[in-house]
Amino acid sequence: MADHQPIESEENDAQGVDLQLSGHTHAGQIWPTGVLSELLGALNYGQYRTGGCDVIVSSGIAGWAYAMRTGEHCEYVVVDLKAE
Repeated sequence: MADHQPIESEENDAQGVDLQLSGHTHAGQIWPTGVLSELLGALNYGQYRTGGCDVIVSSGIAGWAYAMRTGEHCEYVVVDLKAE
């Protein structure tokens, strides 16, 4: 599932989703937003597992609203899916 914000991973897991791809957070584009969101328990960047659902949160390839970035790098994420 592609879900813009990584905030519904528990609901997606309950619906049987086994992979969620998200962004939105820009990995804390402006410091200290990423640090604060992680302290509050938010999925900010990286790979997480919620029940049976793997969640991948990308920092994205650009910023939002500001032509600057003080936290995390820009990235493209390539996910290889393999049938089991």
